[in-house]
Amino acid sequence: MDISYWMPGEPAVEVVVGAWLVLYLGRPNFHKGVRALARLTRHPLRLVARFLGAGAADIHRRNRALLQAQARTDAALKVEREWARLDEIVRRDVQGFPALQEALLRQIAQWEAEFQRSGEVPQPSPEWTKAVSAVARLKTGDDGVAERVQAGFQVLVQNAQEQALRERRQVAAERHRLLARAQFMWQVVARRLEHVDNRLAQVAESAFGIHEAVERYQALSEHAPPLDRALVASAASRLMAAGLVLLVAGGAALMNTHLIGVPLHWLGVGRGLAVAGHPAAQVAAATLVAIEVVVGIVLFDALNVTHLFGVVAGLPGRTRRTAAAGAIIVLVLLAALQAVLAFVRESAVPGVPAMKAAMVPDLPLWQTEMDPNPWTESPDP
Repeated sequence: MDISYWMPGEPAVEVVVGAWLVLYLGRPNFHKGVRALARLTRHPLRLVARFLGAGAADIHRRNRALLQAQARTDAALKVEREWARLDEIVRRDVQGFPALQEALLRQIAQWEAEFQRSGEVPQPSPEWTKAVSAVARLKTGDDGVAERVQAGFQVLVQNAQEQALRERRQVAAERHRLLARAQFMWQVVARRLEHVDNRLAQVAESAFGIHEAVERYQALSEHAPPLDRALVASAASRLMAAGLVLLVAGGAALMNTHLIGVPLHWLGVGRGLAVAGHPAAQVAAATLVAIEVVVGIVLFDALNVTHLFGVVAGLPGRTRRTAAAGAIIVLVLLAALQAVLAFVRESAVPGVPAMKAAMVPDLPLWQTEMDPNPWTESPDP
């Protein structure tokens, strides 16, 4: 009896029920086959698992060694930079400290002499004391000689008092002048000492940076597990940041290539030529962008931001600064060239803006239609 007799018009149900019956009846044989296949593939799969585990452990060990080597290299470069900075400070400022000390000693000695001069007080003449004592011992008489002598002496004393007062005022003015000069000298000394203090603070800062870099280098040499985890996290974050930067830079490079390729095509660069199926103007634009990228990498290497070219990082300080200045000049020239090409894009074909304005005068700029194929030959204006 056919199963369609029980369920007529249901072919899907017939197939399901028939398959279920076949699987149910063949269950023991299927189980035996699965067990035999498992026994047959157990040892090869174990070998493959051991091989993959050993490979993963080796990759992990190499990755750990690579991260530690990179971190040690960074720490060594930081120590080298701090030592170079300290050496520059010593050569520029600290080596002039003996001359500065000699100048300070001279100024201090001069100030001390001026201060001693300002404290000198003129001693009164001892003759005046004797004269006053002699006049005071005169006895008055009827002839009035003593009174006349005392009156004349009084006039003489008043004149001498006025002269002494003038001299005292001159001495006080001279003292004030000397003290003002001493104040100026102290200000000069204070400025020089402040300069010395700033230089010593820079030396201390460089020494502290060297100490931190050396401690980090020692920790890397001791293979501390927390430091390994920090290195892995740092490497992962740097990888994500580098990937994001490369993605943004790639998009910007493609857009820049298109923007400067169209005016190059309009200017007739490589008209009618193609390189690997691409217009020659577009290839020239890509070349300009590639040159910008290379010069930018050289600039960052010269500034010790990246270390893609070891030759640039190993250059002396003056040569590296010269390379950085040259890279900046080249980048400025390339940027000026691209600005000119952008201007050409808008004004090289005078009929295009007028034509667009005449065709769609009421639409804003962002709603106007662009040329879908800018690489086609444009008519001569």
